Amino acid sequence: MTNINKSGLQIARENKKMETLELAALLKINESVLKGWEAGGGTIQLDKVIKLMNILDTSSEMILFNESRKGLNIETLTEEQRNLIFELYKQMKNNK
Repeated sequence: MTNINKSGLQIARENKKMETLELAALLKINESVLKGWEAGGGTIQLDKVIKLMNILDTSSEMILFNESRKGLNIETLTEEQRNLIFELYKQMKNNK
């Protein structure tokens, strides 16, 4: 099965063998919000990205950009650096 049409978030969740309802409960969000993120809709808040990284044991690049290479751990960055990455993410989402 190809992953070409799947988001990085969906791939990471499936790799952990988690259902959307289970992950949504851990994030304390509605399952429809998570499904929307997986479909490429909406913007994932920075605190949720960090939680997703920890729960799914993956990188922010995989969650946000579907990049599976060894990535930068945003938890080690300054607040300013995190905000710059988050702004880049939002700009990329808006330009799709």
